[in-house]
Amino acid sequence: SLLWEESFAETDSLKRLIEQNIDQDLMDAIAAEHARGKRLYIGTTNLDAQRFVVWNMGAIANSGHPDAIELFSKVMLASASIPGAFPPVYFDVEAVGKRYDEMHVDGGTIAGVFFHGFTLDLPAARKEVFGDKAPEPGGAIYIIRNGKIAANPEQVPRNLVKIIPRALATLTRSQGWGDLYRVYVITKRSQIDFNYVGIPDDDVATSKEAFDQTEMNRLFDLGFEIAKSGYKWHKVPPGLDNSP
Repeated sequence: SLLWEESFAETDSLKRLIEQNIDQDLMDAIAAEHARGKRLYIGTTNLDAQRFVVWNMGAIANSGHPDAIELFSKVMLASASIPGAFPPVYFDVEAVGKRYDEMHVDGGTIAGVFFHGFTLDLPAARKEVFGDKAPEPGGAIYIIRNGKIAANPEQVPRNLVKIIPRALATLTRSQGWGDLYRVYVITKRSQIDFNYVGIPDDDVATSKEAFDQTEMNRLFDLGFEIAKSGYKWHKVPPGLDNSP
């Protein structure tokens, strides 16, 4: 019965894509950038604890652990595992002398965008480090949203298999708006320049298949062309500038 399954679909195509691309050469390259001070973070949701988990991918790549590639790959898979649509990913953990598994899904279940506001009060950090000689606030944050901001109206068939994914997509879109507003407030507090962009509302997907390689390549090329043409970044979240 569908009610007793973990998901409607599988992530086999994404698993294959990860296996083909995550190798020791990539891990070494990420580790080298980590050593230079750059940071790569990926978020997942621990459904058991109902907590957002931020993974330091550079630290994993730089760890030298024999299972680093496996962990790195599992985090990437979990971060794309939309609950209900795709099966969760399980991580073996140990606590209080007992071993068990944690169920992790897409970090977007809690937050599609995360910023230092989760862990750091930037103005306070400046003052603590520099005291009265703290540098002037500044910097910029650029958010690239892998999705459209505007609603995508369509008639939903009257069956559970179609209603649930549509409801999840609606929830994700709504939460995406909330994430943009939350980060915007943090940037205003920290005096950081806010910028965001998403997939153009008039763009038409060539495939409805999740993780379709051809479609992902098309979107990459679209983003490249948009950036090359000097796209004007949105300076405030949707709704504050009369955008949809």
